Amino acid sequence: MEIPKSETTDRIARLQSRLANEKLDGALILYPLDMYYFSGTRQNGALWIPAAGDPLLFIRKSYTRACMESHIADTRPFPPSRQLPDLFGANVRRIGMTFDVLPVQYHAFYANILPGREFADISLAIRELRSIKSPWEQHILRDNGRRLSEVIAQIPSFFVPGMREIDLAAELEYRLRRAGSEVRISTR
Repeated sequence: MEIPKSETTDRIARLQSRLANEKLDGALILYPLDMYYFSGTRQNGALWIPAAGDPLLFIRKSYTRACMESHIADTRPFPPSRQLPDLFGANVRRIGMTFDVLPVQYHAFYANILPGREFADISLAIRELRSIKSPWEQHILRDNGRRLSEVIAQIPSFFVPGMREIDLAAELEYRLRRAGSEVRISTR
């Protein structure tokens, strides 16, 4: 689903306000769902959101698609690791990252290539920002809830005793996708 540019612009501004309040120079967004939330694309890469100024999106894979989907004006191919310190600049000392969802190896990688920087956990700030739904998000949630209710109401028409859980999940996913949802149902 395409996010309106006004949504990502507002989200970035709210995050920048939080970063400034917490005396952080910026946030390095690496988690795919957060990348999508702030940029409009889920392509493999990193999103740098400075506490003030314009964000920068580095893409490892699907650069062309990221350029089409993203609302970040400065979208570039991911640079070689040795070039990253220069892109961040010497004045960037405190960097926010979401420690709750990122593998430790991500932190270790960036700590290694950006020596002398302090990394702070902004997980709570991101969760709080994402928990407050805009009118657009509220509309999307209501619409998806309506679709989900309609599909769930169909279960008695296709469920049969003894039906395997995986077959039920497949039928639900099929019907939800036909209704316009991007859902994936897991039986684990």
